[in-house]
Amino acid sequence: MKKSLFVAAVAAISLVACKKTEAEATAVAADSTAVAPATDSTAAPAADSTATPVDAAKDAATDVKDAAKDVATDVKDAAKEVQGAAKDAASDVKGAAKDAAGAVKDAAGKVEKAVK
Repeated sequence: MKKSLFVAAVAAISLVACKKTEAEATAVAADSTAVAPATDSTAAPAADSTATPVDAAKDAATDVKDAAKDVATDVKDAAKEVQGAAKDAASDVKGAAKDAAGAVKDAAGKVEKAVK
């Protein structure tokens, strides 16, 4: 279970990181015709490059938590279904046992009558 959650977390981080990279690439392509304001070219990218992994990690952690909640809900639902099926099966077995006991009594009565 822990391994699958870890794998899901890594996959979610990778997916989010890829999506953000693609979104930034299209944004840069759209802005390529506009004139950029005069700013320090090293300050802005450094802030963005540190913020993106942190945001991606937060998003991935949220995705993993949501997935874990969904799995827990699915497991609870499946357990309820199994429990209901087990109750139904137990009820069916009790009914079959009663029917079998009745049949045995009837057969025993017929044998006694035949012997007399």
